[in-house]
Amino acid sequence: MLKTIDLLKTEGWDALVDKLGIVEATRYLLQFQRGAGDYTEVRRDLFKDISVREILSEIKNKIKDKK
Repeated sequence: MLKTIDLLKTEGWDALVDKLGIVEATRYLLQFQRGAGDYTEVRRDLFKDISVREILSEIKNKIKDKK
């Protein structure tokens, strides 16, 4: 039998706090906040003036620079 969502949330939170402590458990959960806006539209606008090849080239250069 499945637990209710409320019970699952409570037990999950308790498990996180037991393992991580309240501060780290809170920090962990904050990583999963819902964002606002349209992710796809933002990315289209962000990369509208750059080609996939240029992006790939930049990635390769950054990897090379780290070595």
